[in-house]
Amino acid sequence: MKTMLLCLAVGFILALLGCTPEQTAVQVTTTRAVVTSPAETSTPSPAPATETPLPPTFTAVSVTLKPSQTPVSPTATSAADPTSTPLPDPTLEPFTPGSILILWNEAPTPSPDEAPEGGSMEFEPTVNLYLAQPGSMPEDWEVQPLLTNLRALAPAYLSPDQTKLAFLNYEPGASRGCLCDFYKIQVYNLLDKSLLQVDNAEYLDTLSWLPDSQSIVFPQEKDIFVARLDETSPQLITNNSDSSSDWFEGQIGQLVSSPDGRFQALNVYPDGLAIFKMDSGETFQVTDGLGRDHLTLKWSPNSQWLAFTPDFNQGLFVVNAHTLQITDLATESTPHYYFPAWAPDSKHLAFSQQNTLFLWDSETHLANELTNSDYMSEPSWSPDGSRIAAGFIQGEQNGIMVIDPGSGQRQDFPLEIFTNSVIWSPDGQWLLFPLVQSDKSGLYVMSIEEGMPYLILDTSGKLHIPKYITWLSNAVGPKIGDKP
Repeated sequence: MKTMLLCLAVGFILALLGCTPEQTAVQVTTTRAVVTSPAETSTPSPAPATETPLPPTFTAVSVTLKPSQTPVSPTATSAADPTSTPLPDPTLEPFTPGSILILWNEAPTPSPDEAPEGGSMEFEPTVNLYLAQPGSMPEDWEVQPLLTNLRALAPAYLSPDQTKLAFLNYEPGASRGCLCDFYKIQVYNLLDKSLLQVDNAEYLDTLSWLPDSQSIVFPQEKDIFVARLDETSPQLITNNSDSSSDWFEGQIGQLVSSPDGRFQALNVYPDGLAIFKMDSGETFQVTDGLGRDHLTLKWSPNSQWLAFTPDFNQGLFVVNAHTLQITDLATESTPHYYFPAWAPDSKHLAFSQQNTLFLWDSETHLANELTNSDYMSEPSWSPDGSRIAAGFIQGEQNGIMVIDPGSGQRQDFPLEIFTNSVIWSPDGQWLLFPLVQSDKSGLYVMSIEEGMPYLILDTSGKLHIPKYITWLSNAVGPKIGDKP
């Protein structure tokens, strides 16, 4: 009884003193909520001042877009409260490196009643150049127009250092009071956002960059010209027009420069394929007569080999640029193109022949079958050369397959519809591809780890799809919001 009275007395005294029992520490996990920003109105900034002003038909646009996801204001805790948990830095690294350039005519699909009776609807042949860059999440992309109202022929031509983009801007001859058509060679600098006109030319639909990224090579009738960006007029480097050659009777309709700039592959209408050697100034005929259509011309990265496909898909061949010796990879005609793609080390050439993917070895000159489906698209090598990706159709299934050319191990990623083009991200972890479907057409990216497609550019309800797409590396290229 004395003990009980003593305990009650001690408790009464502690209560008067305001003491409380010791608290147990509990770990609390704090989450940061995010919301989607409301739709924003992009406000174009004035075109940058350059030595060569933009023509009136062009519009240079510089738009600053905010991220599509931003942290909620910290209303739950006071910034003055020393015990509050600070929010993380809202500046997050992009989920994948690099940025994407897109050339696209954004014209809407016309309704049937818009076309005149008994005639067809005419559309302005203009395209816009867009820059797309990733945010911190795969679905969080930012897209801005760089140039609008380009009357340019696809594709665009990216300089080797990935800082400039050359266009062939079409100008109808009627605007000049003549029956001929003109093309302006214009170069857009991705870093300072300036536009430079290099030259005017007739009947020009092809050009190539030299390795210095300061010189452009292009044909005019039988001859080849080089235009330097820091000079006022192009320089003639051939004399084929004055030549008495018994085979060079036509004009150069297609020109593709080798990566090292030593050779120019020429499709001479209608004489055949030729190779021009820059050091000696000589032009050598490779084949006799290939027709007037464009050829598939693909140089190996080491500039030793040129893969080409003649008209009407009549086979696939490889020529040694030094010896001019031709190797037949496939000689039969096919209703589908042979799609050649060189490995980064130039040791192998992957190509699809309707339903089969082959791998040609440049050392053994043998072609081996890698895989097959009902239909295979153009193959695409990963940046490190360890994998090949391609669109495929197998029965009722569409998708993208990724295959290891060494082991033959293949992984399929199902899609709702077939895609005929696949582009790798610079880090080799993501695939970029177009899809044209009823519910959501556009450009998608997909991780090769999880296989989940994310839409980055919606082209639904548009008449055209992007005609030129390239994924720049992380170290070069413009950034959204950059100032010239």
